[in-house]
Amino acid sequence: MKKRSKYYLLMIMETQKEIYVLTTNFPYGSGEPFLYAESSFLSKRKEKVHFLPIWKDGEQRSLPSGFVVEKPLLDFNPKGNPKLILKGVFCFSPFFFAIPVFFEEKAWKGKKRFWDFMTSWLLIRAMYSSWSVKLDEDALLYSYWGDKSALLLPLLKKRFHCKCISRFHGTDIYEEACGGYKPFRRWLYNELDVVIPISENGKRYLQDRYGINAPKMIEVHRLGVFDHGLNPEKEETEFHIVSCSNIVPVKRVPLLAEAIGKLDFKVRWTHIGDGPLRSEVEFVAEKYPEYVTCELLGVIPNAQVIRYYAEHHVDLFVNASRSEGVPVSIMEAFSFGIPVIATDVGGLHQVEDRCSTHVKEAVARCGCNSRPICAQLVMDKHFDAVIHPAF
Repeated sequence: MKKRSKYYLLMIMETQKEIYVLTTNFPYGSGEPFLYAESSFLSKRKEKVHFLPIWKDGEQRSLPSGFVVEKPLLDFNPKGNPKLILKGVFCFSPFFFAIPVFFEEKAWKGKKRFWDFMTSWLLIRAMYSSWSVKLDEDALLYSYWGDKSALLLPLLKKRFHCKCISRFHGTDIYEEACGGYKPFRRWLYNELDVVIPISENGKRYLQDRYGINAPKMIEVHRLGVFDHGLNPEKEETEFHIVSCSNIVPVKRVPLLAEAIGKLDFKVRWTHIGDGPLRSEVEFVAEKYPEYVTCELLGVIPNAQVIRYYAEHHVDLFVNASRSEGVPVSIMEAFSFGIPVIATDVGGLHQVEDRCSTHVKEAVARCGCNSRPICAQLVMDKHFDAVIHPAF
């Protein structure tokens, strides 16, 4: 059964001609950096690969040859934007598809639930009204995320009769991470040719919650990063901790800041990323004792993150999220042999489960000096982009 499932996805990738990758912003701005690793594999295809972002955020990044960047579906960021109401209401996009979903999901129960449903409905209609690409039946629509533009896929499949697949990571799978409700879930899953979670935990969640069990319907395909060798040797006496994420509630960076402030030895904490809760982190860091220092680098390009790991020794990478898929930030730390401590949520559990016995024994046998080698072994086995390419 497993071989049949994997063969089915590969068959779709090989038989469909042009691929249209639906993204949030990529290749614009600095977001979704992990798509770079995947694009290097997609560029090897003979047929063209098209990127279709929802909106443009910053300058376009350089891409390998063979890619076409289509016009963004919207000319604004839809999050909390009044333009979404105008664009989603005053258009000729399909309307009645949402009515049965509204009642099936009991979207009227609670203000937040109703609001989430309506904003998703408006986003679907707004994006659909801007769709200008003509698709053949042998085209493949591939959404990198399981929300936002993925919600377009059922309507596009009905219109163009093409194959549709979507990846699912963390917050686009686990409804608990979004207040317990994500609109249009079953409606989306029923129309996808293949559902692609990036972790076994995500697969089990979808199977248990939505009954997605057909062997050719759901397949785990992990993300990967390139091996960068070992992090530089330690030269300073302080213990260097690094974290990398948006500073948003689900990532719990203020909580991590509080925990670091309670350490009783010389430590430097570097956080890469930014967000609305940054002021809370700064407030906590202002009260640190003299032997604890905090460095907030903000949002930096992925290439600069990789260069930072290549040039600065890191003793430990920490992730305190309350919900995750399998974060690329952790994979990147592993790719430099940096030890990682993370909360046991989402797909992170599989990292521990799949860590081989001889790796664990090496830690016990050799002590703390073996930790970079252990991290590197985990990277080699589970997250190397050469072993786990696009699909």
